[in-house]
Amino acid sequence: ISADNQNLALMNLRIEYDKTKLSLTNEKDEFFMGTIGKTLIFKAISEELDTTIKIIPISARNMANREMQAQEISITINTQASQISELLNSYPNPAKDACYIPFKLSKDSNVSLEIYNILGQKVRTIEAGNKPKGSYTQKDRAIFFDLKNDNGQPISKGLYFYKLRADDFSAIKSMVVK
Repeated sequence: ISADNQNLALMNLRIEYDKTKLSLTNEKDEFFMGTIGKTLIFKAISEELDTTIKIIPISARNMANREMQAQEISITINTQASQISELLNSYPNPAKDACYIPFKLSKDSNVSLEIYNILGQKVRTIEAGNKPKGSYTQKDRAIFFDLKNDNGQPISKGLYFYKLRADDFSAIKSMVVK
């Protein structure tokens, strides 16, 4: 934020934002060639980042210490990642004891994951249920796969394919079990 007025000497601001989605990590005043400015650095806390930052001037004073007019600024941030459904790589890969299957949804969807062996035989179906649009890339949100078949038996070592179904979206990726 800056005010291109060479007479501006001081600006006090109030910053409003959703503290469950953003953290203000740095705020510093800058002066360059007679212009005062403020740099605000935010860190995303949540992957669901659709939010607004409001910067409200409390006071602005010129070099003669007279009150000046300043306008409120609103910055809207939209998460682009959730605009497209996507199946991501499992982790860890190769997997030894268990793995997580991350994905992103562009709309609310009924989600299921199917695991196939190298011969194309389905070994496991995991019904994740109805999920709201968003990002499921963190460990606590991704689909957990315990490397067991539908009968609860451990699957063999080797190459597997996993297919995510989310209403009209589907995608396939591969993983190795060691």
